[in-house]
Amino acid sequence: MKENETLKQIVLKSLEEGVDSLIVSFPDVEKSSLRIKIEYSRDEKFGDYSTSFSLENSKLLKRNPIQVSKELVEILQKRTDLFEKVDFTPPGFVNFKISPSYLLEYIEKSILSGDHFPKVEHPLKINLEFVSANPTGPLNIVSARAAANGDTMASLLKAIGHNVDKEFYINDYGNQVFLLGVSTLVRIREIKGEFSTRQEADDTTPIDTILEKNILPAEGYRGEYIKDIANALLNEPKKSSQIETLLKEKKYRELAELCSIWTVENNLDWQRKDLDSFGVEFDNYFRERTLHESDKVLAVMKDLERAGKIFEEDGKKYFDLRNTETTRIGSWFETTEDRRIYSRISLIIRIKSSVDTIESTISGDRIIMVISRDFPERYKLLDIKRKILK
Repeated sequence: MKENETLKQIVLKSLEEGVDSLIVSFPDVEKSSLRIKIEYSRDEKFGDYSTSFSLENSKLLKRNPIQVSKELVEILQKRTDLFEKVDFTPPGFVNFKISPSYLLEYIEKSILSGDHFPKVEHPLKINLEFVSANPTGPLNIVSARAAANGDTMASLLKAIGHNVDKEFYINDYGNQVFLLGVSTLVRIREIKGEFSTRQEADDTTPIDTILEKNILPAEGYRGEYIKDIANALLNEPKKSSQIETLLKEKKYRELAELCSIWTVENNLDWQRKDLDSFGVEFDNYFRERTLHESDKVLAVMKDLERAGKIFEEDGKKYFDLRNTETTRIGSWFETTEDRRIYSRISLIIRIKSSVDTIESTISGDRIIMVISRDFPERYKLLDIKRKILK
């Protein structure tokens, strides 16, 4: 099925033919100057499709939109093979209800031909990112919902001819992932007989002291699954040997970093198994860590600094959003302490932009991110960053 053979396009073609008949009485009006479009009805009681043609073109036609609608309805009602009903509702919407017999015939032809979906004339290469659950624990119901929605979207896009790459973006870099490793290390040391305590929320003890004294950070992870991972790591001879060596040498930070990597891998294995169990597969698991290790993030920051899009305040770097439509001053993404660069910056690299020196982590004509509506700020930031990079 071609793109112009969909039911909506057939209705649009019928509308255009009706407009041809209508403008015969308007010799000074060129059809090319008119806005002609079809939309799905917002309410089924009005029909299957509707058009705001009369409202959008009343000034050009120099006629009341209700009068234009009446004339258009009179013309289109003659298509009894296609429409069961054509009417209008004030202030000037024309509504179309498809004839049941036409609809059944249309469906039957589609089934017999095996061509159930229209194919786009110009297929796109699309990177579709969805789920991308934090690797700090098992999948939750929100991620499961995103998996179902994203995989369905991918199937629909493929069905109409697009080349879709399904991506799971792994947020495996930053402070929270480091705290995940610290949490696992605390449980490992508990299993080996060491005493541990918990940090209070208002405690400002430095991280090196927290590591030395085997304190579970206030923002650490306390789930039972962390204990399971700690036991699993100690049961692997090679990792157990590394753990033993680094503990003896009191290289707690280095060991916490290793525990971060190992714990992320365990959590990802669980997540993959859950996704596999209900039939969701990905073409690519992309790791945020690789962006930082390849210095692409720093390269982007330098480009933005050269473009005058960054300012520094209180030890933090900000996007300068003061000249955009948002009322916020900025959104910080980097601290000067250590190397903890926050993940928002990685969104920049994921946008196909016109900045020559930035190499996108993916390639494609379109980038689609399936994001929970619980995070509207991320939509805003993504849109703002795209504009900044242009």
